Amino acid sequence: MQEINKLEKIDIKTLIKARRSVRSYLTADTHPVSDYEIEEMIDAARFAPSASNAQPWYFIIIKNQELIKKIAIVCKEKIEKIFSNNNSNNCSNNNTSNKDILNLNLKDYIKNFYFFKDAPYLAIFAEKKGGNAFLKILIRELEQIEHEQVENKQIKNENLLRGLMNSDTISVSMAMQNFCLMAYSQGIGTCIMTGPTLANDEISKLVNLKNDYQILALSPFGKIENFNLNLSSKVSAKRRDINKILQIIK
Repeated sequence: MQEINKLEKIDIKTLIKARRSVRSYLTADTHPVSDYEIEEMIDAARFAPSASNAQPWYFIIIKNQELIKKIAIVCKEKIEKIFSNNNSNNCSNNNTSNKDILNLNLKDYIKNFYFFKDAPYLAIFAEKKGGNAFLKILIRELEQIEHEQVENKQIKNENLLRGLMNSDTISVSMAMQNFCLMAYSQGIGTCIMTGPTLANDEISKLVNLKNDYQILALSPFGKIENFNLNLSSKVSAKRRDINKILQIIK
């Protein structure tokens, strides 16, 4: 593998455009990710912005191959159980055309929930349950006055409550982005996955996750074969035109 540029020599825009989801990794035996590199990824993650600077994140890095396989197995079993139950329900419904289409798509798609079974490393991103104290107090106050609002005001309150309760999820998501960018700058591929959270309870038990945290996402990771940052930045996935997603109000 060619020498990887250091982060301080990498233009941030090049790095952002180059980063992509990677699902195939070199083995830990031949191309290990060092503890230093992992700590650099977590260090970048913990410097993400967070609501009220609550820093509601918790990270677990798994190097144990057997444990990674066990986590993949429980994910596979959970999604297959859901898939099987969906098929059973279809048998009692005569109008199943839409569900049949869904089942066909699921059959091809569910392997994406546990493809990481042979990954050399696995990261688990968790968020603190319940949110920070200030937001919980604010939510309680809003809930108390919710029914005293004038017509249509209650809808706005509900939207505000939803935004406050999602703030920790957004904060951890920004930490995950930092993690992925730092990883890629070191020639390490990642792939953020939320599908495995269907087996949240099972995974939490396997990794002995603290009771006051819940899993938000997983990411297998490992060294990328023939990594070239400058080359990958030129062949990134097609993006929607900026003029179609941007509104500037003057």
